[in-house]
This record gives sequence, structure tokens and C-alpha cells, in this order.
Amino acid sequence: MGQVGQHEFVCQSEPIQIFFLNFCRKMRNYVRKTDRVKVPSDVIDRAVAKVLDEGKSVYIVAILFNIPRRSLTRYVENKKKSGLEEQNRPNSVSPTHHGYSSARQVFNKEDEALLADYLHRSADIYFGLSPIDVRKLAYNVATKRNLKIPPSWTEKLSAGPDWFASFMKRHPTLAIRKPEATSLARTSSFNIHNCDLFFDNYERLLVREKIGLECVWNMDEVGVTTVSTPEKIVGRKGQKQIESIVSGERGVLVTVCCAVSSYGNTIPPFFVFPRVNFKHHFLVGGPLGCDGTTNKAGWMNDASMDLWIKHFITFVRPSKERPVILLLDNHSSHMSINALNTAKENYVHFLSFPAHCSHRLQPLDVSVYGPMKKYISSASASWMLNNPGKTMTIYDIPGIVNKAFPLASIPSNITAGFKKAGIVPFDREGFHATADYNPGFVTDRADPENVAVSLQMDLPPENQPFDLPPYFFVDVGPIAEPTVEPTVEFNVEATVEPTVEANSHKKRSGSSPKTNDSPTPSSISSASSSASTASIIEQVRPFPKTGPRTAPKTNNGRRKRTSSILTDTPIKAVIESEKAAVKTKAARKIFPSKEPTITKPIKPKQTGRKKKKDESFCPEFAARYSTTKEDWIRCLNNCGLWACESCVDKRGEDDESYICSNCSKTAL
Repeated sequence: MGQVGQHEFVCQSEPIQIFFLNFCRKMRNYVRKTDRVKVPSDVIDRAVAKVLDEGKSVYIVAILFNIPRRSLTRYVENKKKSGLEEQNRPNSVSPTHHGYSSARQVFNKEDEALLADYLHRSADIYFGLSPIDVRKLAYNVATKRNLKIPPSWTEKLSAGPDWFASFMKRHPTLAIRKPEATSLARTSSFNIHNCDLFFDNYERLLVREKIGLECVWNMDEVGVTTVSTPEKIVGRKGQKQIESIVSGERGVLVTVCCAVSSYGNTIPPFFVFPRVNFKHHFLVGGPLGCDGTTNKAGWMNDASMDLWIKHFITFVRPSKERPVILLLDNHSSHMSINALNTAKENYVHFLSFPAHCSHRLQPLDVSVYGPMKKYISSASASWMLNNPGKTMTIYDIPGIVNKAFPLASIPSNITAGFKKAGIVPFDREGFHATADYNPGFVTDRADPENVAVSLQMDLPPENQPFDLPPYFFVDVGPIAEPTVEPTVEFNVEATVEPTVEANSHKKRSGSSPKTNDSPTPSSISSASSSASTASIIEQVRPFPKTGPRTAPKTNNGRRKRTSSILTDTPIKAVIESEKAAVKTKAARKIFPSKEPTITKPIKPKQTGRKKKKDESFCPEFAARYSTTKEDWIRCLNNCGLWACESCVDKRGEDDESYICSNCSKTAL
């Protein structure tokens, strides 16, 4: 009976556990179901004042203000017990709290706000925290501050999931997002210095060559494959996976080179097919006026760039009176010597973007290629629908581009890209205001060559007073008398920002100097706790920062590209020398130099005297090779036995006549 009772209790306890877990999930996302007893606090204060000040009955006031009678009676009794009848009037500065009090929390509002700001900052520099990392950070901060925490935090060394869910609800500016992988080169290269260098070159070129803003063009390549990403479809809800037919497992890439102007004009695309010989039927169905070429890889190279620049000049028709700026990235194919010479002869000036900055500075990447890829996916899906059972080939891509390119390269999209990049109209400051340079915080360091800054001034002899020059000081106005302030542990950021905000607030409010602005003890304690929390957060998990910058390395002979005017003679000469060095190096690999081979001298035939490396026993004295330090001599007969040099000397023989005792006995 006892065993049956235990089994019955276990069986009954499982539904209870399931009910308890479901109840906890519901309470975490509890939603109020009625508006009953949901009265504002000011209405309750007026109702209590009616009862206490005017002497009206609770019953009549409850009906008048639509408050439950028992609730109003409880409010009146609480008011009498507190002894604050005269202080807590309807116009009182601190009204009485009514209803349920908020749940006890580990962190107060100020601490949670600092924690939310830290999470924002971490996500801005591309080092965001996962939910588990946030919970561990909250536990470590609470432990550092000696706050009262639940026992489960101590057991698991992290905050609980309930705290994290409530924290996310209290801060709607935070959300769990899946980040996009971003290369370190992009985050470190996109900075104010590189962007300013580009804008300096762009402004210099406009002024020097007297080029109008309508003559600014941008070119770039985009890859189009025979297998594109399917677009979203309407399918069955709840199904784990929904498929869509594509042409194959892996597609074949065709490079499409496009060019747009700042006024919304375009030229026909240029195709690069992965073939050896180019045929004109490759372009059947393509945009009107398009052209193309071929190479084995299907990518842009020097020969393809030579053909494209001629294609560009044919449609743009630049002249001495109407020169053109062509913005492009630092890809090696764009630095073809023949293309640079052709462009310079036809008044086309190449201006390159900084490395890894085209995602924000290149108009085609900003506003054209994004819509174009979506239209290409839609056109590819339509082609598969109209050609069931067929496989898309590279010869069908021009027809797909013919449908997608006109829809994406509308004038409004093109001009918006130039405006967003601050190119046309020229707006350097507007670009800096909207650009996100926060990811570069991790790798921004001082240049070691410019770290030491010397002040040019004559110092007086030792132990003599001297005055610093006037320009050394900053005019900060009259110096106020020193005041004693409470000692608070601030970090570097906390010591600067609150002072600036306080001063600016005083200036905006226009308060008179007679106003008493001395901090109250509560404000001092709150500021102290907030500052300590901010410093503790950065102590527990400091923001990542690289070490000091060292001397630049050779980088295997590769030159780091920056923004430059490629068609200028000095830059073009450097590019020519680099191209020549690459060709020379490649030629040496293919055709090695025919230098006279150095023959090694023939070594004389070795005799029997040499060091024996394998373990052996002397046939004369039975000594081990590993225990002796002298040379060993090998028997000249076929036995191949080795004997130590001292034993051979005792026999009156040497390395040219030694025959071991075993071979001598056999011969006898």
C-alpha cells in the first residue's frame, strides 16, 4: 500500500509541476484582463480630500468618483495613520502612492539605464553581448556592488532568465538581433581620416580641372549568377522548411559593369563572360547598346578594363571643355596602364575610393545595386516559371539584366545615392554627421610618428621662475573659489559629461545667481551610485581596444591603397612601376633565368674509417659502440662487422687492410 501511495503521489505531482511551469510563463507575460479598480492617483487624492477636509461620507464620495467603497475606506485610513493629512493635499508636491507597489528589483532605474547604455555602446562598436553574456554581466556588477541578489544567481553565477525578460521589457530600445558578419578591415578602414582624404582629392579635382557636378560618374561591378536567391513566397504556416526551384546547386558567375552619373544618367552595361572566345550571340536579349568580353574566370581584369573604358568614352563623349570624373574602387583591374592612358588622353580623371569604404561612399552600392539584386531575383524566378524543366545558362543573364537594370537605375535612386555619399551636392560635413564611425573605436590609435608633440619655447635656467606664453592657456573665464565636494569614484567619462550638462542646463534655464543650487544628499547618493555602477561595468567587462600602433609592416610586398587621383602623373608612374615589377616576377617564375649551373665537387671514395651510427659489438673485444667515444672501422670482407679503432691497431692493421677475426678464421 505504501508503494502504491508513493507512485500515486508521483503521478499526481507531474501535472502539478507542468501546471506550475505554465503558470510561471503566464505570469511573466501577464496581461491585465479588466479595467476594474484602475483609478488614477490624482482622482484618489481628490476623493480622500473630500472625505477628510469636507467631511462627506465615504459612500457618497465613492459613488461620485466611481471608486469602490472598501478601497476608498482603506485609502482614508492609510492617510490618517500616516499623519500626513495636511501635507498630502491634491496640490501637494509629492502625492501619496496608491495601489500595488512595484516589485523589488536588484538594480534601480539609474543602474539599469547605465547598463542599457553600455549594451548600446557595445553593439555600436560591433562587439555586442549575447543574452547569456548580459546575464553574467548583471551578476558580476551586482556582486561588485554588494547588492542583494536571489540565491539562484549565486548558484548559476548569472542572472536568471526572468530578470533578463523583465529587463528587456523595461527597456524597449533593446532587442535581440542576429548580427551580420563584418570584416575587421571594413571597420578599421572606414574612419574620418580616410573619408576626409577622399573628399580633399575630390574637391581639389573639381577646382583644378573646373569640372561641373553633372560630369561626375561612378562605375562598379556586380556579379550575377545563374542561381539566384529565391524571393519570399506565401506557404503553409508551421511548416519547418519551404523550398523553391532554382537552376542548380551552384551557379556560374557573369560580371556586369555599370556606370551612373550624378544627374541620374546611365550607360549600357558591360558583361564579362567566363569563356575563352567572345561571340556576339552572348548578348542576345541584353540591354540596347550593351557590350562585353570574355576571360577564363569571368571577372574584371586589365584587358576587360581596357575595353570598358572605350565603351564608356563612346557613350559619355568627354572633351577638353567638358572633362569627366570617374569614381571607382581600388581594385587592381581598375589600374590598368592602358586604361589610365586612354582615360587621360580623353579627359577622364580616375578618382579612387579609400579601401573598404565603398559601402558608404560609392553611390552604386548605396542605392542602386541593392534594388537591382532584388529585381534580378524576381526576374530569375519568372524565367524558371516560364521555362519549366530547363536550366538557366550564362547566355540568359543579359535578358534578365535587361529587365532588372532599368527598374533599379531610375534617376531618383541614382541621385539619392550621390546625395547620401555627400558627393553631389558636395556635403562633407553632412556625410560626417550621418556616417557611423563607432566601429572604428576599437582600432583607432595614434600614429607612432606623431605621438610626441614638442612645444617650441625657451626654458629659463634651473631653479628660476618663468611664465608660460599666453597662447598656452585657454580662456576659461573668472576662476571660482574652490568648494569641497563629496568624494565620488568617477571614471574618465563620468567626470566630464555631468559638469558640461549641468552648466548648459544653468545657461538654458537662466536662473539667477541667488538660487541655491547646492546638491541634496539624495542627489549626491544617486550620482555616486550611478557613477560607481558605470565604472564597475567597465571594470567587469571593458570595451575592447587594440594595443598601441607599431611600425608598418611590409605586408608581403602589397601596398595599402588609399584614395588618390589615379590619372595624375605621379600616381600613374607608381602604378606603372608596380605593374612592371609584378610582370617581371611572373616572368621569372614561368621562364627561369639560364644561369650556368654550379657542379658540386665529386667527393673522394670513402674508406672504411668512419663513425658507426647503429648499435654494434666489436668482434675483437666485444665492446659496445654506445659506450666508446672513438671511431670504428669496418671489415673489408662481406660480413660488414665494425671494430673499435684501438682493437684494429692492436692487430697491426688499419682502415685500408682490416679483416676481422671471424673472416680470418673462415679463410683458414
